[in-house]
This record gives sequence, C-alpha cells and structure tokens, in this order.
Amino acid sequence: MAAPLSVPALRSPPCWRSLVDATPASRDRVVDALRALSIVVVVLWHWVLSVTHWNASGRLVMPNPVGDVPFLWLATWVLQVMPLFFVGGGVANLAAWERARERANVEDATQRRGGGAGAFLRARLSRLGRPVGVFLAVGAAAEAVARAFGAPSLLDWGIVVLVPLWFLTAYGAVVALVPLTAAVHRRGGALTLVALGAGVVLADLGRFRFGIEWLGLATTAFVWVFAHQLGYFWR
Repeated sequence: MAAPLSVPALRSPPCWRSLVDATPASRDRVVDALRALSIVVVVLWHWVLSVTHWNASGRLVMPNPVGDVPFLWLATWVLQVMPLFFVGGGVANLAAWERARERANVEDATQRRGGGAGAFLRARLSRLGRPVGVFLAVGAAAEAVARAFGAPSLLDWGIVVLVPLWFLTAYGAVVALVPLTAAVHRRGGALTLVALGAGVVLADLGRFRFGIEWLGLATTAFVWVFAHQLGYFWR
C-alpha cells in the first residue's frame, strides 16, 4: 500500500514577536526606533506640508511653507527630527567603527584586507550608496524614455527631483568623518561638543553680524557634526 503523500505545512509570516526575538541583543532598539521614527516624520513632512506645485515658468518647485503659514514654525519644535536621526546615526556609527577597529587589531597584518577605516567606510557608505544607485538608475531610465518619446525631461521639472539626495550627501559626509570624530571624542569628550557649539555661534555671528553668507554652510556642517557627536555619548 502506497504511503500517503505528506503535504508540507504552510509557513505563517513572521509576527512582530519573532522579529523582536531575532534581533541581536547588541542592537539598541530604542535607537533603531528613534531613527525609524525620524525618517517617517521627514517623509510625511515633505509630502504633507511642502507646497509642491508648478510655477509660472513650468518648473516644479517645493517652497517651504513655514515662513508663510502663521505659527507653523511652532510645529518645527516637534517635527524637526533631523538632529534626532543624526544622534541615532552617531550611536550606530560609533558601534560599527569600534567593531571595525577590533577586527583590524585581531587580524594578522598579512591577512588583513583593508581593515580599520577602509573597511568601515566601505561598509557604511555602501549601505547609503546602493539605494542611491537604484534611484539614479531608475531616474536615468525614465529620462531616456522621456527623451526618446519627446516628453519633457525630468530635469526640466527643476532641482526638486534631486531633493532626496541632499540629506544623504550630508549624512554620508558625517559618516566619512567618523574615524576622525571618534578619535577626537576619545581624547576630548565633552570638550568636543563645546568646541562644535562655539563653532556654530561664531559662524552665525560672522554671517548675521558681518554679512559673510557662506558661513551659513559652516553653521550647518557644525550642527550636523554636533548632533552626530551627541550620539557618541549614548554608548
């Protein structure tokens, strides 16, 4: 008599509890939650509160409504979460940098393959670069199709199509500085924050008091590094 056929049981999709149990104990779930929350708020802010429209010249523009809508600036005290993302990034990047240094220290010099800073930067920046590569590839394909059929170019819409990349550029620059900022953190501790804060104040003083406009970029850079550096104190 033939043996009955066995039907494999269907696997149910993983529930949130199994995902939590599978999370390594070394991960800080609070930091992960804060980073995810900040990104969600940023996306919703751009979708809901940005007045994206076609201007009179036919270009797609996305002005910031904060300066035009009364009291909307109050919402930025709650929704201005970019610094929070940089703080969470500081926690994660310092942990990754310490692991990279440990691996570089235990490996034999003849067997090492770009350990330390090189391995760290390749790993961290590639995680940012892969999605950007997909974004640019899709955009390039859409641009080619548009030109082939005589449709308006994506770039004709204006710089707004590249807006998502400014944040990745800024964050990538801060990540690239981690070997340096981590070393400064080990040696200077809280004095590093004092120095960065002083840089913000002096740059703004030069900009608003003496009209040196390019110092606004310096202020922005100091603030990004300051927020990222705060994450180092989480560990």
